[in-house]
Amino acid sequence: MDVHHLDMRTAVLHGDLEEVIYVEQPPGFETGEPGQKCRLLKALYGLKQASHAWHKKLVATLEANKFEVSTSDPSLFSKRDGSRVVRLLVHVDDLLISSHCAKLLTEVKQQLMKEFEVRDLGEVSLFLGIEVVRDRGTRSMKILQKRYALDLVQKFGHANAKPDSIPMQPIRGLLNTRGIGDEEQEPFQEATQYRSLVGGLMYLAVCTRPDIAQAVRRLARYMSKPTPAHWEAARGVLRYVKGTAVYGITYSRGEPLFGYADADWASDRDNRRSTTGYVFILHGGAVSLKSRLQPTTAASSVEAEYMSVSSATREAMFLRKLMFDLGCPVEAVRIWDDNLGAINLIRNPTTSDRSKHIDVQHHFVREKERFGYVNFEYCPTESMVADMLTKPLPEAQFVKFRLSMGVP
Repeated sequence: MDVHHLDMRTAVLHGDLEEVIYVEQPPGFETGEPGQKCRLLKALYGLKQASHAWHKKLVATLEANKFEVSTSDPSLFSKRDGSRVVRLLVHVDDLLISSHCAKLLTEVKQQLMKEFEVRDLGEVSLFLGIEVVRDRGTRSMKILQKRYALDLVQKFGHANAKPDSIPMQPIRGLLNTRGIGDEEQEPFQEATQYRSLVGGLMYLAVCTRPDIAQAVRRLARYMSKPTPAHWEAARGVLRYVKGTAVYGITYSRGEPLFGYADADWASDRDNRRSTTGYVFILHGGAVSLKSRLQPTTAASSVEAEYMSVSSATREAMFLRKLMFDLGCPVEAVRIWDDNLGAINLIRNPTTSDRSKHIDVQHHFVREKERFGYVNFEYCPTESMVADMLTKPLPEAQFVKFRLSMGVP
């Protein structure tokens, strides 16, 4: 499919206001009697409802042109004209438009240009700071943030630093609110700098760098009161990013949607909560992932894994709906897990002293597998890709799983 990028100029100013809002008259442009105010009919930048008004205006325009909004993603729109299909993805005033038919692509562009002031940027190469590189010869696409990563390294003075081979050494799994291990450290004096660095790394982890997701999520737990140990760990991630700035996610022709789910039991050193990690892979690259502490403390490794596959199942249901809206229906999403106890608990809903306390919200996973929406399979721990989303790993294992996520 051809994928083009459109930029809507002064998008917010197109929104129609439903609320009654008055403003002072601009100096030098006063009319009427002294003290009279102007009632706003259109949105202005800075109004709380400005983005909402713009979105409603855009949706109305698209629906008038026979676009249908996706049931799974309110920013995704599709239009069918016989066998021809065009899809449009909206992020505030940036639009991606894609189709197999170049003629239909041009028609939709012209329709939008009649309603709004649109800048046609042609085939997408940069979207929201994400660089897009297509190789039509190998039928592959890569998304990366090289420019953003190097700017981040430069900003924090690490341009000449020696790169690290992995984002976080396994010993840093001992990080806690006191620092690392049992030694209590003084608070880090440049806490704002720490927050800025972790926030910058977070955008990388969310968009194109699943290989640093676990390390960044772990560091984000200590935003309120970081210590020197936390700062050194964050610098370690930055040094790794410096040496891998050209890394990104590559998608090519490959297997349909499948996922991995894992948990690291009682891994948090402060409250002994477990860490959930899952990743879904489509055509060789990660499309969705999570690395976060579980909301409650698990009493066993089986319970921790059960809570993890429950979270993964909810994401699988969303992705299944999204794939249907994209015209690529998936009958059952296969999810790999390395805990036979959790898989048996899904397929044999028996009550025992070890499982009867588990919250009912996690049991819906049994229903989804029984209906055929998801399918759980066992894989050994040495093949569990989601393991790198739950804890720091040695280099050899880390590189193996990183490649499995489509990150070279």
